[in-house]
Amino acid sequence: NETSKANSAIIHAGFDAVPGTMKAKLNVMGNAMMDTIAEELDIPFKRNGSLVVCTKEQDPEGLQVLMERGKKNGVPGLQILDREALIEKEPNLADDVTCALWAPTGGIVCPFHMTMGYAENAYENGVQFFLNTKVEKLEKTGEGFRVQVHHADTCVDETIETKLIINAAGVYADEINNQLSDRKLHITARKGEYMLLDKTVGDYVKSTIFQLPSKMGKGVLVTPTVHGNLLLGPTAIDVEDKEGTNTTREGLDQVIERAGMNQWWIFGIGFLAQGFFSARILVQWILSEKARKVLSPTVFWVLSIIGSYLLCIYGWLRHDFAIVFGQFISYY
Repeated sequence: NETSKANSAIIHAGFDAVPGTMKAKLNVMGNAMMDTIAEELDIPFKRNGSLVVCTKEQDPEGLQVLMERGKKNGVPGLQILDREALIEKEPNLADDVTCALWAPTGGIVCPFHMTMGYAENAYENGVQFFLNTKVEKLEKTGEGFRVQVHHADTCVDETIETKLIINAAGVYADEINNQLSDRKLHITARKGEYMLLDKTVGDYVKSTIFQLPSKMGKGVLVTPTVHGNLLLGPTAIDVEDKEGTNTTREGLDQVIERAGMNQWWIFGIGFLAQGFFSARILVQWILSEKARKVLSPTVFWVLSIIGSYLLCIYGWLRHDFAIVFGQFISYY
């Protein structure tokens, strides 16, 4: 239930990490290994490339900084694309996007299959798994560590002696750390909410789209998934409940707004509804002129019903009760 399987499913190219750090080294190294890993462990993986986009209100110098950082880290193929080259690659980008950093080695993966693939490989190599097992107490010994655990499935307590402990307890890593280290830590959990869109819009973008970081933060990403959906997010909200993985309407609205997708598709439905309403009048006028009398043809009512249905959807998406209620009355 941790971030191993709940994340953006992105294989980063490595241009964001600070040069010289272990993160930068392992990011680029791991990226280069992904093709082989995906094949050997049967993990869905695609190198779709990534774009960091810059808008009119932002300083494109930020892209240059990221590119230089990426080059120092050894990321291959980085280049800055102007508006013309960018739209040729991603025609559905917003009108205020002026340029972008292109990283062809960026990719997408299925985090569920990846986690299971690594677990299966570890098991085949002799790793033992103790599921639903809680660490109750940790102690240092002359040979290493003593770990007292409780197996919830069998209600059995056990003591394990080990030479090495890797603290991978996620948001509870502070509790593990504080039992052994004099340097006490406190982790404030940060929740990220995503919106997973239908496969009908899965090809809206081909690359993973990042926003150029600003004073307001890194923004949200828009990316296709290996399964053909479109993923938007995440938010970043500090929460007290470390088990709080619920999504909220406010969070999803924030994802849509920050992804720049709060206008085109909702207003598109509204304009389409108005198009049907206008078309019905035009059709009625043409047919009435031909018959030299006022007609109410079947097609008039078909166009009316379609337009009313779309307007009802538009009203619901815009949280406009008056529009929704008015259309329900017309249905009745």
